[in-house]
Amino acid sequence: MASSSKTTSNLSLSDLKQLDDMKYAPKDYDQILQNMLTQESMCAHTIKMIVELTRYGLNLDVATEIGSQAGNNGIVPKVVPLTSVMDSYASA
Repeated sequence: MASSSKTTSNLSLSDLKQLDDMKYAPKDYDQILQNMLTQESMCAHTIKMIVELTRYGLNLDVATEIGSQAGNNGIVPKVVPLTSVMDSYASA
């Protein structure tokens, strides 16, 4: 299990799987991670989205939900400003 002194930047995949068991990450985290690593266009956008969500204090479940609502490729449509999506989740 990840020790309390670890930060999210140095968690291993094993640590993330354990977080999944504790309901802090979505159940399909392995697939999301694999998508991020294998699809370059999605990767940069997804990482940016998660960084932005972190600034708003939102968790990975929210990032996953936004990605799933955006379609199969997980890219938020450009017609919907990402900040407005985050604001709506932050105020929920």
